[in-house]
Amino acid sequence: MIRTIKSTKDNNKDEKTTYKVIKGNSYRLENIFDYKYFSENDTIILQSSTGTGKTFTCSKWTFQYMKENPNCRILSICAKRSLCTEHYKYIQKMKNPVYYQDVNAATKFEDINSVVCINSLYKYSYSNEFIKNNLILYIDEISIFLLSELCENTTIDRNLKQIYLMIMNLVNNAKKVIVSQNQIDDVVYFFLSKRKSDKKLMVKNSYVNNENKKAYNVVDKEMFGEILSNDIKNGGFLCACDSKEITERLMKRFLKTNPQLKEVTHIITSDTSKSFNVEADIKAGHYYFYSPSIIYGSDFNFQNATNQYIYITTKSVNANSLFQMSMRTRNIASMYYFYEKNVKKREAQYSDLADCKQDIMQKMQSYSKLLSLSSYIDPTNEEMVIVENSYFEIFIRSQYENDKLRSDPIHYFEKHLKNNGFTLEKVDEVVKSEELKNLQKERKDEINERKRQHEEDFDEMMDQCKDINDIEACGSNFIFEQISKKMKFINIGSLENIQKYKEIILDDEKYKNCMKSLYLFKTDSILEKNFKIALSKSFKCKMMREHLFQISSIRKLLKKYDICLTELNDGNKEPIEIDNSDKKILKDMRFSRKIYPKTKYDLINFLYVKINALSNDEKIIQCVNIHKKKNGAIFTLRKDRVKYLIGMVKEHNLYAYEDEFVDITGRKKPPKQEDDAINANMFL
Repeated sequence: MIRTIKSTKDNNKDEKTTYKVIKGNSYRLENIFDYKYFSENDTIILQSSTGTGKTFTCSKWTFQYMKENPNCRILSICAKRSLCTEHYKYIQKMKNPVYYQDVNAATKFEDINSVVCINSLYKYSYSNEFIKNNLILYIDEISIFLLSELCENTTIDRNLKQIYLMIMNLVNNAKKVIVSQNQIDDVVYFFLSKRKSDKKLMVKNSYVNNENKKAYNVVDKEMFGEILSNDIKNGGFLCACDSKEITERLMKRFLKTNPQLKEVTHIITSDTSKSFNVEADIKAGHYYFYSPSIIYGSDFNFQNATNQYIYITTKSVNANSLFQMSMRTRNIASMYYFYEKNVKKREAQYSDLADCKQDIMQKMQSYSKLLSLSSYIDPTNEEMVIVENSYFEIFIRSQYENDKLRSDPIHYFEKHLKNNGFTLEKVDEVVKSEELKNLQKERKDEINERKRQHEEDFDEMMDQCKDINDIEACGSNFIFEQISKKMKFINIGSLENIQKYKEIILDDEKYKNCMKSLYLFKTDSILEKNFKIALSKSFKCKMMREHLFQISSIRKLLKKYDICLTELNDGNKEPIEIDNSDKKILKDMRFSRKIYPKTKYDLINFLYVKINALSNDEKIIQCVNIHKKKNGAIFTLRKDRVKYLIGMVKEHNLYAYEDEFVDITGRKKPPKQEDDAINANMFL
């Protein structure tokens, strides 16, 4: 049995009616909300769009108020560390500023002005008298603070009860409470409803700073990538994505198209955000890719208007946070957004707030936060008792609001864009046909011209060089740097080999592809050790781990079914029986056919495709179709390609490769030096 204790408060009371409302339309909030309003009211809600100076105005009037009331102090509670950093810039101008990470046992909280992340609020301590007479409390991004952080943030679970009780004590009893957001939800009024204050003010600023700007919904993923990769004329842009891995992929694609922009291209994710200071490190004309490690609090303030891109999966953040991610620059030229095809509208789980409440009460035991703050066990009969306290009500509202946002995330994201003044348009294939093709052609011409120039410089250098020591004097800086860098790893210690490997010296992509292809010829023991090293590395080695896994799987299948790469023929139609362990290997290698290979020919046919895909270079296995009937193909290993690739390997690293492949080159393997073999050319 579950018993319920209902709140004695009248939850049907419309809290909005208790607030005095002032409205205005100004690009600066301080033009509407002046110091008189600040000083005369104790509970203040600020609703104003992104970039209109909510934090600046609040800090400005607080600073003036504390001059007149020197015993007052401010505490700003933030949901994210990035927002804390932003707020601390303003608090630093006040008396005794302390950042929450500098708080310790000796800190006298009633003497300091501070900003604190919600996760660390339990470290703070104030007397009730001080809170009532001297404390000014500010909570920015209040709706996100309530709906996401208090009810969904798992990192505060350990100290949730202590944190929440302190928040409510501060909110209910502080001398002044100011909250702000671009859009205020009903839950905010409920959150402030127990404050004993008649001086309540709601400020509504209807100004939008993106009036009549375009937000383009790019319907095709490839087109989005093309537009992004070719947007280099204006110098710099921002690109956000709610997936860290896709953020990295987008940047890699951009740099593949624009390798000359590597020095001015940056990525900000959970791996890099701690070392990246937005205020100090942001530079005009640079290209920034960022994940949900930046949602709010960090502003890219460029003097010139900048394009904003956002790739949406909706797997990690909701529509409100997506909008906040897309508004990190105050000076947007145009916005381009793409959402994946699997982002679809679904029916909301709850029809209304009452339906949500009923469902959650039935599943109460699955909500650890509610069990912690809104329930207890009756000692007389061991029954669970649900207490409909303030946290219970906030939690119900958060689940209801988040369910709405998840039911149609793109609708709510686009609604935010419209409310912020954007005009929405779709970019389809018709638009792509002219403008995008011209951009692609221009970009391709630039790349081809640069390649042509490098080839001319290379040929000129080779004509002038009589010895390898002449390279620095005869070659361009680019050519010399490329040779010097690659000479450490590949066999280009003579002018003959420099000429032979011209294409991979000049083209980093071809160089990397060749290095990956070499793994196909390494010994099993070296592959196994390389794979173990990859497992111990960070996620940056994820692609290499996958590459090594695929090669190891191919090697296992070749050996088990006695197939030799150097002696491939028409496939030998000898029947084979694929057991369950091999089926698993094939599945892991993305074998998608319904019928598993029944003959060696069938297996070679599949492995032929995989090997050539893994080499990501010129084909290593050649397939010649001799007639159109089934099984009418001859597979052969391209020994000229094997000779070219293994010819790249430095002499002392040859022992890392199988004898059968080294023999093709006519070179001789040196004695084993396994440590070198393991690390040679790893993760290039």
